[in-house]
Amino acid sequence: MLEQGADPIGADGQDLQSISQYGRLNLVGALTATPSEPPPPPPLVVKAPEALSISINNSIVSLTWNYSGDQGAIAGFRVERESWNAKRNRWQSLSSWDVLDPTATAFEDSSANGEVHYRVGSIQQSDGSLFWSGWSDNITVAGSGGGKGGGKGGGKPNK
Repeated sequence: MLEQGADPIGADGQDLQSISQYGRLNLVGALTATPSEPPPPPPLVVKAPEALSISINNSIVSLTWNYSGDQGAIAGFRVERESWNAKRNRWQSLSSWDVLDPTATAFEDSSANGEVHYRVGSIQQSDGSLFWSGWSDNITVAGSGGGKGGGKGGGKPNK
């Protein structure tokens, strides 16, 4: 509290809340003032993953991404894959996996086949809401093909 007549703003913007206009500390006001509650912390920020990148090696698709939101606000990430259906001329066959590690920035998929694309969503800790990246570029994954078939078989047995 300031003494009566004290100006709360001093020269050069000095804070004079506890100093009187005479340059003395107002001890009664300073000692009896009730500290105010600290402001609440800012809310945690959930963001969509960014810079989604994909690569393929030996039919294994590797995804990487960046996450710049608050890791404490998310439970982890959901990875989704869609496959192209050429007969129906549309994306379908949605597959998804939850990566329940808020520090994760990579995922590998060894079950993809044909033309596929991916997206990654951050899973909000409080209510499970998803914040999605955009879809990746389309890539074509060659399947295992099941081998080259059996041999020709044996000839007639010798007598």
